[in-house]
Amino acid sequence: DIAGYRAPSLVRTRPLLTDLSAHYRYDSSIPTSGGRFPVPNNGCATARPFLIGSIVELPLSLPRDGSLRSLGFRPQAILDMWKSCADLIRRSGGHVSLLTHCDARCSGNPPMLDTYRRFLEHLNEDGRYRFTTANTLAAEAQTSPEVKLRWIRKGSEIVDQQSLQIDQNEVGTEVELQVSVIPGSGGLHEYGYSLG
Repeated sequence: DIAGYRAPSLVRTRPLLTDLSAHYRYDSSIPTSGGRFPVPNNGCATARPFLIGSIVELPLSLPRDGSLRSLGFRPQAILDMWKSCADLIRRSGGHVSLLTHCDARCSGNPPMLDTYRRFLEHLNEDGRYRFTTANTLAAEAQTSPEVKLRWIRKGSEIVDQQSLQIDQNEVGTEVELQVSVIPGSGGLHEYGYSLG
């Protein structure tokens, strides 16, 4: 069984995420932080799983190889960045999730494959990271009583997730989510989320 989904180029809409819940346990199409690729301001500002309706969102929590390579970062700088980010995410109780690409301009070349190998070795040797599958992580998040969407703020109006209506003119606008996250996070937090 296929349990998860990741949108090509991370392009997604709220209707897509809503429809996915009938077919998948989790989605992993929202990065922790946005940036210029594929669209600006598309991050969720958390490295912890959360629910969007009934589907678990597993954010892509590390900087993506394609973005870093296109910005001119060399393999050693990428490795250092991934290690630093992974440590910060671990200390804050989040999950480390890395999206890589097998094409030569991203991670499909000897220097980047070596970088990826060294990064995984670093996590393994550190001893404070647990390797698991996305499906297992999503199952844990679904059974946690602390992982649920509380409300969405659209402008000055607070609406629940089911009643949020989005028309074509609003795609790309910012909303705020208040979610409870996996234990160890310190409770409720507000996150920005772009509908585009």
